[in-house]
Amino acid sequence: MCAAMNAPVPPAKIAITVAVTREPGAFDDDGLYSNGRDALLRQVGAHLAPNDAPPTRPGA
Repeated sequence: MCAAMNAPVPPAKIAITVAVTREPGAFDDDGLYSNGRDALLRQVGAHLAPNDAPPTRPGA
C-alpha cells in the first residue's frame, strides 16, 4: 500500500510531498495502520520552512 500527501507552503515558495509505503507487517489484526505520513510531512515542513511549517495536529 502507498499513501501520499502534500502541503504547499506559499510564504516559503515550496511545496512538500511525502509518499509512504507499508509492508504487510505494518498492519494490525484488523487491517489498520498508523498515519506516519502526517507526522513525517510536518517534520519535513518544520525543517524546510521553520517560520511557516505546517501546524501540528491537535492532540499530536
